[in-house]
Amino acid sequence: NPQRFKKKVIHYKKNSSQRMSDEMYTSLLEQLATVNYDGLFSPVGYGEPTLDPLLIDKMRKAREYLPKATIHVYTNGSELTLDKIVDLVDAGVDLVIVTIFEQNLGIVLTCIC
Repeated sequence: NPQRFKKKVIHYKKNSSQRMSDEMYTSLLEQLATVNYDGLFSPVGYGEPTLDPLLIDKMRKAREYLPKATIHVYTNGSELTLDKIVDLVDAGVDLVIVTIFEQNLGIVLTCIC
């Protein structure tokens, strides 16, 4: 039942074929669109969604299907560049949250773009 969706998880593992198919991703978006989903939509790629080479296209597609949803990308920043942040925002992402654990200092640094 699409009405129970609060947040959808899209998995991607680098060097793996174990990721959601494009057909399933589109079907998920279509189901959410039928209920005018307006909650949080945030991709998760085994903790690092920016490893997915199709992330920007997927976020653009999510925005097309879910114009009222809030789209956040949480990342550790390992694959993030300024150009990628701009591309994500241009694709319809509302917020890019970069969280880095600094082991030497024992703290978590967070940057919200």
